[in-house]
Amino acid sequence: MQDSDQAVSASPEARALLALSSPDYPVTPGDLYVLSFLKGAELASLTLVVDGEGRVNLGVFGALDGRGLVFPELKRRVEDLVARAYPGSSPLLTIRSTGVFRVLVTGEVPDSSLFPAWGLTRLSEVFAAVKTSYSSERDVEVTGPDGRARTYDLFRARRDGDFSQDPLLKPGDVVRLARAERRVNVSGEVLRPGTYHLLPGEGLRELLERYAGGLTDVADRTRIRFTRKNESAGGVGEADYLNLEEGKAYRIELRDLDAIAVGPRQAYLPAVFFEGAVGTGAPKSGEQADNPTVSNRVRYVFYPGDRLSGAVLALRNSFSAVSDLPRAYLRRARDGAVLPVDLENYLHRFDFTEDPILEPNDVIVVPFRQYFVTVTGAVVQPGRYPYVPDRTYEYYLGLAGGRDEDKNNGRGYAVFDRGGRKRGLDLPIQPEDTIQVPSNSFLYVFQRVSPFVTTTVSVMTLLVSVIQLSR
Repeated sequence: MQDSDQAVSASPEARALLALSSPDYPVTPGDLYVLSFLKGAELASLTLVVDGEGRVNLGVFGALDGRGLVFPELKRRVEDLVARAYPGSSPLLTIRSTGVFRVLVTGEVPDSSLFPAWGLTRLSEVFAAVKTSYSSERDVEVTGPDGRARTYDLFRARRDGDFSQDPLLKPGDVVRLARAERRVNVSGEVLRPGTYHLLPGEGLRELLERYAGGLTDVADRTRIRFTRKNESAGGVGEADYLNLEEGKAYRIELRDLDAIAVGPRQAYLPAVFFEGAVGTGAPKSGEQADNPTVSNRVRYVFYPGDRLSGAVLALRNSFSAVSDLPRAYLRRARDGAVLPVDLENYLHRFDFTEDPILEPNDVIVVPFRQYFVTVTGAVVQPGRYPYVPDRTYEYYLGLAGGRDEDKNNGRGYAVFDRGGRKRGLDLPIQPEDTIQVPSNSFLYVFQRVSPFVTTTVSVMTLLVSVIQLSR
């Protein structure tokens, strides 16, 4: 069963209630009514059916022609007829179920078909269910059983609420969809973007003001992008820009598949760039310390007069545990000057004492903070090891296998921070610190210098011997 069939037959009870509450529900072939009235002291009821020609057989009360009537009007006539025949009978006519019928749909549709409908099905429902991208909503033709054709503009019904252009369908109707002659797309800073089917004589002014609802407050009227995809030089399309401040822009002829794009004035705002440990390229906290870091570049658009703190606060979710915020710096595009900036002042301390004004194309570099500690020198396994908070140098010596006793005498350890400054051994190790274990044992030093001493002694002995022989 098609989706439209399911929509019609989904809830007969709901359709009956909707028909009862709608003042414009038409008497439809297949409707099933219940007439209740008092006959003396007893309650009597009759089931009434609307036949294919719209007549309602009332039994002993005769028949009524329901063609062209809405249900409230038929209800009044039936109840008046019964009340005259049986005074004081309190007649009541209700709807038990509504009739269902099919209308033929043809023209610019995927396939001609019979569309299921009922008394409150409007033309727009059929159009929405069977249209193609080429179907026009501006001239939908409906031919009634009498052979009389009428054309409706569903755009007017949808946009202006003119429901005279969206009629209820009747049994025997034939709906024909026409092909749209000019489909023009409008996008960007307009109130109602979309693709519209223009009528003959309508142009850019009507498209922007009538169809698109006008421009937004931030629209750039001086650079309207106009793209022609059809009948252009070379057959590949062409683009141009229109200035609405010039009257000649409205005289352009719009053709099928043309496109109008209205950009915002803010599209021409300046930008700065954040580089390094920022955005999706930055490793997340908890990743292996020896993973290679991936730099990223994030563009930030700003208004003239904005300061660096505003950009940093706007991008606060782009920084991660490996972003070395205190060591960031700003590089001016105009002269290459470098300004050190501690971004933690803005994010955590809310200190805006040093807050430079942004300039176009400035670059803010956020270095990576590597979460490892380097152990070098006289240890069993020199190398880089994952940083663990609040550990002393002894912990990392243990990770490196301990000191090499053949090379180190247990003294002379030194710790240097990432800037090369010496730190106290009693302080917790920090990320990127370097622990140096010198080779200072007597045996190691002796082994290193003994070959030199031996060679020197041998040379001196040889020289003495040569001198003595020469005498």
